[in-house]
Amino acid sequence: MSASKPQDAAPPTVPERARALCARFAERGFTRIEPAILQPAELFVGLSGEDIRRRLYLVSDPSGVEYCLRPDFTIPVARAYLDEAAPKQARYCYAGPAFRCRRAGAEPVQRGEFHQAGIEIFGARNGEAAELEMLELAFESVLAAAPRGFELRLGDPGLFAALLDCLDLPESWRRRLRRHFWRHDVAEDLAQALAQPKGNASREALAQALAGLDRKAAAELVEEVLALAGILAVGGRSAEAIAGRFMERAGATAPAVSKRAIAVVRRYLAIEDKPLKAIKRVRALVKAEKLDLQDRVDGLERRVAAIQAMLKKMGAAGATFEAEFGRRLEYYTGLVFEIRDPEKPALGQIAGGGRYDRLLVDLGAARRIPAVGFAVYVDRLIEAGAAS
Repeated sequence: MSASKPQDAAPPTVPERARALCARFAERGFTRIEPAILQPAELFVGLSGEDIRRRLYLVSDPSGVEYCLRPDFTIPVARAYLDEAAPKQARYCYAGPAFRCRRAGAEPVQRGEFHQAGIEIFGARNGEAAELEMLELAFESVLAAAPRGFELRLGDPGLFAALLDCLDLPESWRRRLRRHFWRHDVAEDLAQALAQPKGNASREALAQALAGLDRKAAAELVEEVLALAGILAVGGRSAEAIAGRFMERAGATAPAVSKRAIAVVRRYLAIEDKPLKAIKRVRALVKAEKLDLQDRVDGLERRVAAIQAMLKKMGAAGATFEAEFGRRLEYYTGLVFEIRDPEKPALGQIAGGGRYDRLLVDLGAARRIPAVGFAVYVDRLIEAGAAS
């Protein structure tokens, strides 16, 4: 009787692959951390951005305090760092499920529960080295599961914010553009809003009234209006956040933006090319408009050159720098990236992350602490690997 042929081992499940990635990160000197699944909703409402706010799974305790299923690991890990290690350098890794409501009509189809594995580096003395290590680890993680070329998409919301500071723009528009500039229509939205007459009179009147107040006074006025109307705040939105939106609306109707500012924003956001060619186009714009951004462009060019050398060594399919790319999480302040599978574009990003130096201050740190990190979308990674 012949010996039976051993069956192939079953492929790893999504949680198993996530844990394996985390173990790989631990071997590189990262400390495993497991943030609670249930998180205070106000942290994500205030710091993550509109796209995440709309997709939180929210629950309330008997006292009315709102919590959410964690939609992302970065904020919980950053809070743990502040409790455990700040301001020293620390390196964390994690793996586990995250939860976001499906985005209506989104492509690819969004799962309500998905798995991430990733790393966060806090307080690194050499920021450029930390960014390069982050990108190298992200590519290693992806290539280990699907050993073929992947594409890298780069952006820098910090550079865009610095460009806005060089232009004649109301502060309310700077805030709005920093928050939404990844939208393809943002420059057109800016131009049209400035040209259109005012809409709803009562809403505009409240917006203009709030525009003359400081944030605290505006929040108090909004609280009074909500109380008089018998309205409760929904989705964890604070009175201060609501006031901020109205104050931005007031700025949106103010005709104080120059045609030059609109033209510069449009030209900048239209830049998309191979990274070093894109930086050359940014440099030409900066020079032509006499913007004080040479040092920032020099620094970005240096980092991009190092990244391209790394990509060539690892066999990535290619890379682009897109001026309008900033990811959908508002806390990013510097270089950001996504890794995509050119053979399966419908999957969306396989991994992504970047620099977020301001987040720790927003969470209570006394000063800015440099921070970078990325997450692998393990479900998508396994789908990409299935074609290898």
